[in-house]
Amino acid sequence: MTRKEYAKYLLPAVDNVLPMACRMLGCTSKAEDVVQEVMLSLWERRKEVHIKTSYKAFLYQSVRNKCLDTLKQNNKLNFEINKEYRDIATSTTDDFDTRDWITKCIRTLLELQQKVINMREIDGLEFYEISELLELKEAHVRVLLSRAKKTLQEILPKGLK
Repeated sequence: MTRKEYAKYLLPAVDNVLPMACRMLGCTSKAEDVVQEVMLSLWERRKEVHIKTSYKAFLYQSVRNKCLDTLKQNNKLNFEINKEYRDIATSTTDDFDTRDWITKCIRTLLELQQKVINMREIDGLEFYEISELLELKEAHVRVLLSRAKKTLQEILPKGLK
């Protein structure tokens, strides 16, 4: 990778991967540190790095892997089983702000649906980038997103749709 490619493709993509890192780590400052470490590492190894996918997808995957490594090092990687969405739908929204409510609703989706909706709607990745990252056909990614949106429409209060 050249300096020009780094500046033209990777630096502008930093703002796209930061929200994903924040979601994974639960802390903005830790997320910023991880993204900065990845960018520094890519800069130092730019002559050795050969990107075969899109630059944005490559950076997304690199940051995701670094976040997972960070969580493993801190012994904070634990997987929670999602509750049925009916439990959330019967709760009141007074207990949550809108963002928390939507986040809780997204967590009720199947794991792949969660990943796809976060990558597409929050991180702004294109369908082909999501399909590369998840190693799925683009048509499958579109179906997953459609089903996720349909489920969210059923459980989100009408005022939040």
